[in-house]
Amino acid sequence: MPPQSTPDPLAADITLLYAPEGWRGLAKGWQQRYQLASFDPSFVRLSLRYQVPIVPVICMGSEYLHPWTVNVRWLAQWLKLPMFPLSPLIPAFLLFPSLGVWAVRTRLQYFIQPVWRPWEEDTVGATGERDTETARCHERESPGKGRRSERARSHEMAEGLRSRLQAEIDQIRKRLHDWTKT
Repeated sequence: MPPQSTPDPLAADITLLYAPEGWRGLAKGWQQRYQLASFDPSFVRLSLRYQVPIVPVICMGSEYLHPWTVNVRWLAQWLKLPMFPLSPLIPAFLLFPSLGVWAVRTRLQYFIQPVWRPWEEDTVGATGERDTETARCHERESPGKGRRSERARSHEMAEGLRSRLQAEIDQIRKRLHDWTKT
């Protein structure tokens, strides 16, 4: 959905659940299961525009929901889809839909991260104080240049969040690994 057609979430009093990896997270495959794919920065742009805080949540264990699923890239390209997941369990699920509930036992674990307010980070100077000069500078930019600058900033901020979450995932995996060894 383009940002121009997105309603003001504060006016609508809604909660928005967003998966910043999008289809890239699904298509990365089993080998990269603990590596976050690049984030689409649109959620950062929305947060900056409407000053809506972001609550990052890490979900561990979801990779076991469909462990034998593969992405058939040539079929996806032929059908003009971003991906085409295929699993040997599909015939069983079609014949016995309730089998999906018991097919793969998994334990999902959710790790809620601190609330992130990117608009505060966006105008904080090197001293840690709110940099009002930087904020005024962003407001004075020309429309074309400001648009590019906004995109570049939101992409950089989304990548920063992805990096922090990846580091946290690595720490969680290490703690879980150490815990299972004892």
